[in-house]
Formats: sequence, C-alpha cells, structure tokens
Amino acid sequence: MTLLRYHRLNATQRITTGSMIVPLMAIVIALFSAESSFALEPAPAAEAAGTVRTLEPHAFLLRHGDRLTITQGMEITAGDRIQTSDTGAVGVVFRDGTLISLGPDSDYLVEGYSFAPKQRRFSFKGAVKRGSVLYESGRIAKHSPTAVQLRTTTAAIGVRGTRFVIKVAEPEEK
Repeated sequence: MTLLRYHRLNATQRITTGSMIVPLMAIVIALFSAESSFALEPAPAAEAAGTVRTLEPHAFLLRHGDRLTITQGMEITAGDRIQTSDTGAVGVVFRDGTLISLGPDSDYLVEGYSFAPKQRRFSFKGAVKRGSVLYESGRIAKHSPTAVQLRTTTAAIGVRGTRFVIKVAEPEEK
C-alpha cells in the first residue's frame, strides 16, 4: 500500500480536537533494527534530503523563488516548499527513512534536515502551512527524538517515534 493510499484510507479515523489541528493517531511503531547500517555521509546544504516517491497531479515545489512542477523521483532539499492542488498529493521518503505524505490542497515547508549519524547530527524540521500531512518517523526520531520538530500556524509538535496526521484548516473569517 502506498503512503498516499494509507493517508486517504485512514481519513475516516480522524479525531477532531480543534479547528486548526486534527491529529489522526499517535501509534508507536517499530523502527529499524539495531543492526541497521548508518554509513551515510553528512549532507551538504544542496544535497537531497529526500525523494518524491508517490505523486498525484498537481503538485509544485517552490525553490529559490522558482515554481517547479513536481515529478516522481525529484529530489527535495532543505528550504523547499511543497504545495499540492485540490487534486494533488505527494509522498516523500527522506534519507533516514522518514515518510511524509501531503494530501490535497496542502502546503509544507522543509525548514531543515540533517542526517549525519557518524557525526551524531540529526535534524528534521518542517512546517505545515495548510492542508494535511501524514508523518511517519524514521531513524532521526529513533536516535534523537528531540531533533524532530513539526510546526503549524498555531502549534509545535515534538515527535517520539510515531505516525500521525496534522491538518491545518484555513482561518475562519470574522
């Protein structure tokens, strides 16, 4: 089952907790075994943090002022902003195995990313500006849980090896 299909199939399990954030679930999952190899080198600023694995049209990437159409296999770097249309969806796998899936009409900023196990440098920072994002933790959350930070317009979330969905609704007009 693709990450996008998982996101859509579990939409009926949402629990409403407020008009701005709707968590799907917080389930502790088994990560990677202790024998996993961490031979990856630290990523220079321009090196890919992740790769687009699944895609449903239309989705766009804002990078250095340019608006690019996202394609399957496209590399995602720190500083990239991913946006989906009302029919679009994107699934990204990061180098440490973290997965994110953006639903339709979503906006997500990769604020920072570092995965350098040999140097013990871990960081996963993102901001959900609009829409829904499924997050499933990878090795960064396993090795340094406090290094994972996800923000919304009204809250910040600390991650401790979980899978959940964040939904940010448009502010109501007053």
